[in-house]
Amino acid sequence: GIKLMVGVFDPATYVTAGWGKTSAPRPEAQVSYDLKQGNVAVHLFGAAGWQPILTLTQKDSIWGASAGGRVEFGPVRLGVGGFMGKAPGINYAFDDNPALSSSTSQKTVTVTNSDGTTSTSMERDYQLRNTRGFVCMVQVALGPVDISGGAGQTVVLQVDADKANAIMVSTLKSQTAITAAVVYHLNESLHLDLDFINGAYKWYNGESEKLN
Repeated sequence: GIKLMVGVFDPATYVTAGWGKTSAPRPEAQVSYDLKQGNVAVHLFGAAGWQPILTLTQKDSIWGASAGGRVEFGPVRLGVGGFMGKAPGINYAFDDNPALSSSTSQKTVTVTNSDGTTSTSMERDYQLRNTRGFVCMVQVALGPVDISGGAGQTVVLQVDADKANAIMVSTLKSQTAITAAVVYHLNESLHLDLDFINGAYKWYNGESEKLN
């Protein structure tokens, strides 16, 4: 029941986050385990990916790791998962999102002039933020009717520059979703479905926004 999958993918560039270049594609790997005995089924997985990322004057790397599992016991199905990493994505894995880097972090740049003197200036360096999150879903299958619900959250951690410049910029703190669904199976080809989702966004200075 053990499987190992390894792949190489087109590299991601974070143009809106200030990192528009890369020097290599992205390797990813996942290991999974499946077990089925009678009316009990178990699926476990762990996965990771890594990639270098560049600007015109500096280099860094992004990475993400995730793990989770699913258990089916008769009519009850439970799935959980979590992820963490350095700028691994906000809405999906390795997506180009401005919330993945700091818009106020800077570095000192020293330049040697033609007369031998030096001058210094500050340059924005788009320091990458760490991100983590989780998801949990449960479903009960009652004959032709499935009832399910779930919750998930992505959290963006601040860098030192975000904390120092909090008066200037309130950075994204978290986005959370709570879902519910009822599905009625008329037959194998036709299902009737009713879904609901509640979403919530929060920023570090206390601002929030909700949607239904």
